[in-house]
Amino acid sequence: MSLDLNNILQQYLGNNAADKETDQHFDAVRQNLPTAQVSEGVSAIMRSDQTPAFAQLVAQLFEQASPEQKAEMLRQLTAGMTSQTQTNLANNAELSPVLTQVRQGDLSQLNADHVQQMANQAQQDDDSIIEKMSTFYAEHSGLLKTLGSAALTIGLAKIANNMKKP
Repeated sequence: MSLDLNNILQQYLGNNAADKETDQHFDAVRQNLPTAQVSEGVSAIMRSDQTPAFAQLVAQLFEQASPEQKAEMLRQLTAGMTSQTQTNLANNAELSPVLTQVRQGDLSQLNADHVQQMANQAQQDDDSIIEKMSTFYAEHSGLLKTLGSAALTIGLAKIANNMKKP
């Protein structure tokens, strides 16, 4: 790891990082560390009591995502759902017609509320969904940056603390 990256992360150990530089710092970390390490920071954002709940964050990020990212997010969310949960979602009067369109590749009718419902269900069914989604978001840092500097600071602090450990 370069000296500059060490200096960047050191700032987040003491919560002294300037908000205006957080996006740039996150980019530097993302470019210089393996996805697995960045993913740990993203997971900290998803689990923090200083950010909205996991399902709400997923819904917020869904709104900002490209069509390809949206499709991958939905694959990640539904992959760990039990067949019963998938059946329940399909039988939901509000979601059923939307999910039919999604299966046909049309994501236009799927909104943040639908995704939030799905993320809540995914979290109930799959203990590892936060880690799976964190890995996805670590690979799409531009999308993650839409959460703002406060959320990124949480992630960078986690990465810095993890790297400080022997």
